[in-house]
Amino acid sequence: MINKNIYILIGIMVIIGAFVAYDFNREDTLLDNDKKEITDGNVGIILSDDDRNADIKQIPITDTNDIKKEQEIDYPELTSSIVFPDSLSEDARVIIANNIATLINKLEKEENSFGDWLSLAAQYKIIGDYESTRDIWEFLSISFTVSGTVLNNLGDLYHYDLKDFPKSEESFRKAIENDKNNIQSYIGLHELYKYSYKQETSLVIDILIEGIEDNPINIDLMITLANYYKERGNMSKGDQTNAQKYYEQAREKAQKLGNTQLIEAITQEISNL
Repeated sequence: MINKNIYILIGIMVIIGAFVAYDFNREDTLLDNDKKEITDGNVGIILSDDDRNADIKQIPITDTNDIKKEQEIDYPELTSSIVFPDSLSEDARVIIANNIATLINKLEKEENSFGDWLSLAAQYKIIGDYESTRDIWEFLSISFTVSGTVLNNLGDLYHYDLKDFPKSEESFRKAIENDKNNIQSYIGLHELYKYSYKQETSLVIDILIEGIEDNPINIDLMITLANYYKERGNMSKGDQTNAQKYYEQAREKAQKLGNTQLIEAITQEISNL
């Protein structure tokens, strides 16, 4: 349970603006269908990975007009045709159908609203319409000011839902090229290489090292890499030594931040190697 303590502590540090936390046990969350919250565009919906146990609420609709006016725009098709998963209740279906109809109506009047497109994609994602979700996010990624959130969304969608691993890699890479401080893009690529793609290569490690070089004070990346070495546990490859190395680097950064609880938790991880 030490790892969870680290996440909680890192989350506390987010509050004080020190850094952004990351769940070391992503593999567990992939298997256990833990709840995720979609917040882009004020969607107001919490759902599980398999869309069961969804908490559906009517969404507020907002306008954001920041499209690149000068370029030729190929807008996604707006269709109210909806196929619901069996797991959604009738009440949830009514709310989502109303949300989609409201958003489509707004976009027919103002097709350059980034926020409304983002909200519409989220509605499609909830009901498992991954193709429509993809089309909107791809549209947003090339038609508006580059958004790391959209590119990360695409990377996850291509990885976990559409199983298009080259496109997932491409999306995360674009996010990094646009912003080398986009920590989730490095972690998204790490997960892609760890679970699904190019697993015969060293990319699963290389991408985290690249992220640390680009973000030398980020504790998330150091602990993620240390945790990977610890999980793999290949003594012939020096995994224990490498795990200790990156835990110690993370502890050093935690010491500079003055977070004694995080220091103690990382020290415990080192003692458990």
